Amino acid sequence: MPPARSPDAAALRSAGLVPERARRIETALQRLVEQRRLPGIALRVARRGTVLDWAAGSHRVGDGPPFDASTLMRFYSATKPMTSAVLFTFFEEGRWLFSDPLTRFLPELAGLKVFGTGQPPQRPITMFDLLTHTAGFAYGLDERHDVDRLYAQAQVLDFTQTARTLLERAAALPLVQEPGAGFHYSIAHDLQGLIAERLGGKPLDVLMRERLFEPCGMKTAAFSLAPSQLPHFAPVHRQGPDGACEPVPDTGVRAFAWPVSPAPPLISGGGGVLGTLDDEWRFLRMIAGGGRIDGQRVLAPATVALMTGKALDLDQPGVASTPGWFTLTTDPVRLGSCASAGTLFTAGAGGNWGWIDPPRDLVVVGSMSVLDGFDASDAPSWLFDPLIYQALDD
Repeated sequence: MPPARSPDAAALRSAGLVPERARRIETALQRLVEQRRLPGIALRVARRGTVLDWAAGSHRVGDGPPFDASTLMRFYSATKPMTSAVLFTFFEEGRWLFSDPLTRFLPELAGLKVFGTGQPPQRPITMFDLLTHTAGFAYGLDERHDVDRLYAQAQVLDFTQTARTLLERAAALPLVQEPGAGFHYSIAHDLQGLIAERLGGKPLDVLMRERLFEPCGMKTAAFSLAPSQLPHFAPVHRQGPDGACEPVPDTGVRAFAWPVSPAPPLISGGGGVLGTLDDEWRFLRMIAGGGRIDGQRVLAPATVALMTGKALDLDQPGVASTPGWFTLTTDPVRLGSCASAGTLFTAGAGGNWGWIDPPRDLVVVGSMSVLDGFDASDAPSWLFDPLIYQALDD
């Protein structure tokens, strides 16, 4: 097992971290790997112009290259705010508004009915509904609702088919509820990606590259990997019955393990991006910079403020969702977090996460390539909230 890698004391002090207290971060990383809760983990803390990197473990449990900031992995739902960012570039061109009916861009959805009533929705689905996952669509990734089960049976989210097929299958199924009635996790960002394609006249992967990846300097972010990149790719893992993790096989069908080379037929705006911790960090740097990174203007400050403002209170106390698909910390005490009010959080089911804490000039990014690594109260990613903040000297 490769030894844990940590920043030196001078770099830690430059960023305002106490070296003696920051050792707890290294200890936690090493312990998670030794317990086989994850194969490897990389963590970046950027503050006051200083970038601090930690890493431990390898691409596979006890095997493979060392896991670090250059390790390629699946972003899953951390793709969503990137898709929203691309869609908001068309907002800046005056191509759509929050109040626009969804059928203006996706007329195939004109015949939707509400589950249990058999009737059309009482009002049109709007773009705001789509941005906030309150449109009434489902995902089919769990069995929270009868419509989720219908989505699973119909294989709405199917990486062996195109986004056009996803749209056709969703159009044949009912809405979970009336538009605007509440949050329900869904295919909304895949539909956002399809709208971007229709507005831009290009495939989503091309739009993402031209409008986001290249301007942000996200050099390896893409929807597929070249054969030469495969040795740098860490397969996603899942915790087994004994708590130790093991690789999830690529089946080509299941939503969590589609092939990565070549690109699958579904270029998924909801979860298809592959990249490195460095790619995710550059995206968050752009958002933290009000739409600018390294002198390159990607989005206007007003657009970023709109994307990251409070849109919808969520069931979890102390947080809200935003139109750009970040989780906004509204009450750190109720959340049980050391982060400042106004902190923006993003994550993907494969164990990558990040947050922007503007009052503390702090950007944090982590990756670990294990499913549901942030989705439980004792999940590894949550451990780094207290571990990082306890190390700050101000």
